Amino acid sequence: MQNPVESEVTVPDPFSGFDFQAHGTDEGLVRALADLTFIRKGENVLVLGGIGSGKTTLAGILAKQASLHGLTVQTIDAPSCYYPRLPTRYLECDLLLLDEAHIWVDVAPLALLALILKRHELGKSTILVCVDSNWQRMLAQAKAGTIRTDANRERLLLEGLSDQSAFSPALTWLTSQRWSPVVVLHLLGCGPTLYPSEAEELAPYLQYQNRPPHWYFLNTGEKNWGALFRKT
Repeated sequence: MQNPVESEVTVPDPFSGFDFQAHGTDEGLVRALADLTFIRKGENVLVLGGIGSGKTTLAGILAKQASLHGLTVQTIDAPSCYYPRLPTRYLECDLLLLDEAHIWVDVAPLALLALILKRHELGKSTILVCVDSNWQRMLAQAKAGTIRTDANRERLLLEGLSDQSAFSPALTWLTSQRWSPVVVLHLLGCGPTLYPSEAEELAPYLQYQNRPPHWYFLNTGEKNWGALFRKT
């Protein structure tokens, strides 16, 4: 009796609707990230791009792939940073997708620092998504010292985080200080190099940090493809 011929199963390409060439996005890196090894290693991704350039779509595809493979995924949009308490699931999930990241740096950089570094201690991964021009503006303001954070809102967010999860002594010390946004971004692993005096101030934390957070950087370009399609 002849064995039936097994038909090949075609796995749909999750990125079939994303034009890597048009966006100028590193397709090789994106597809490497899609195997989800970065999540198993507790690594992170920063996605920058213009308004409507597909950055949130791309990040969402990666998050969906993680969910399809049985990993827990949570998403925080920008308004969430205006609430006083973050649910425990944002600390415990395998992958956290955080959109409009510059608003967190503007409003509550220490809360962002505590959230990501605590997740880093737990071996959890984070995807930050931000409009490129907003990210660059935020970096410029951080360097110039012109960011005015909401100290009361930040205190409430920090209290909410610390109530839900035991901070290491190093992280407890770190979040008890008032750091500039430049220092916050540096500690997160996606900011500018520090002055020697700033690095010296951080010594009590850095000596206990096994390794800084690792980031992959993706850019989806500046073109608003939705607007372009509407015109045509």
